[in-house]
Amino acid sequence: MNEYVVPPHDDEMEELVIGALLIEPEAYDCVSFLHPDVFYDHRNKTIYEAIQSLKADFKPVDRVTVWKYLHIKKMTDHAGGIEWFSQRSSRIGSAANIEEHARIIYQFWILRELIITWGKLSAKAYRPETDVFDLLHESGEVVFRIQDGLHGNKKASNMVSLINTERDRYSAIQIANAEGRSIGVETGYSDLNNMTKGWQPSDLVIIAARPAMGKTSLVLSFARHAKCPVAFFSLEMSELQLIQRLVVMESEIDSHRYKTATLGNGEIDELETHRKSMQSLPIYIDDTPALSVIDLRAKARRMKQQYGIELIIIDYLQLMTTGRKERGNREQEISFISRMLKVIAKELNIPVIALSQLSRASEARPDKKPLLSDLRESGAIEQDADMVIFVHRPEYYGMENEGDTNAQLIVAKHRNGDTGIINLNWIGELTKFTDPKKTYKPSSGISPNTDFYKQNNNDPF
Repeated sequence: MNEYVVPPHDDEMEELVIGALLIEPEAYDCVSFLHPDVFYDHRNKTIYEAIQSLKADFKPVDRVTVWKYLHIKKMTDHAGGIEWFSQRSSRIGSAANIEEHARIIYQFWILRELIITWGKLSAKAYRPETDVFDLLHESGEVVFRIQDGLHGNKKASNMVSLINTERDRYSAIQIANAEGRSIGVETGYSDLNNMTKGWQPSDLVIIAARPAMGKTSLVLSFARHAKCPVAFFSLEMSELQLIQRLVVMESEIDSHRYKTATLGNGEIDELETHRKSMQSLPIYIDDTPALSVIDLRAKARRMKQQYGIELIIIDYLQLMTTGRKERGNREQEISFISRMLKVIAKELNIPVIALSQLSRASEARPDKKPLLSDLRESGAIEQDADMVIFVHRPEYYGMENEGDTNAQLIVAKHRNGDTGIINLNWIGELTKFTDPKKTYKPSSGISPNTDFYKQNNNDPF
């Protein structure tokens, strides 16, 4: 015979909270995050609903006013009657620790919600007609809803703690400046580091360009030089394609000869040396196609816990889905995705870099330079982003290079810093961007400025 299992709850904690609210009305401000359903005992739930209603009408809350409200609404029986109601406050001496008590009963409610939800999901899992991916989405959304509720209960910080945090941050920047390094996650490019001070926690960074500008190669370089665990979500290229490109960039061996396996013995030995050194890089690649932002959020949380990731890279934003059953137009979907990426950055307190496609509008301009208005499908991307960087290569369009470099990063938006242009060099043989001062000698003896590489340097893989 199966024994009835009582759902998780704590009668004493519920009594302490309700009793405290009845003797000290100001205590409600400490537990306003609670909602009636967190109370397991329906009598406590009824009393709390009465307290909430009185508060909403700006009426005083005490034993008399609450009982009067229950009497008018003919809910005294639901509240346990006069004797049970009186006991709620007569046993309580003060409202001390009411917030801690409230959080305990809130946690028990979470457990009950999970038991109920997972029970329903378990029943669906037995049905042959159930779509497993819909079931996964439903499960994830429930967990997110509960966790979002917890984030909504986050306390506001007072000025003492905020000023101390600000002081520590300033001191950290001073030390980083003295040591010649960035306070944020390293970008791998000196001028970009100087402008941004590295990728900053909770920032959403959009890297945007027309196709074939080298966006993927750029963010691969960011991942390589980050000096911290990185989650790389590739919705366009396979994980093997990414590794091939990264190996060529790292070893600086001609990509065409690598692809055709025509390297010399010495180059193969050098290649193997770089392969071994790259095995220790803390880069975690997920190449799930058509990844939803809901799934990405779940995966990012797990990778934060398992690997301690400090940077997320997404290639690219327009290939993502919302993960919701209801669908709007594409602009609404992109708006939801960009908003969620900002939420993920803030929630995990790490920078999120997302690639984005641009419209053709920039190609109609004489200088071919992109503008913020070119961001494809949604103005929300510009609004949500803390930084927008365009990748521009004049030589791709047959235009003269500006100065001694052939590529630019145009920082068009920077919420917390300067905007401007960062000059880089694009080496087609390697599908790689470098700092302008860095020299490169082609391993094949063919100059990266030959007509062959001008025509074939966009995607050697």
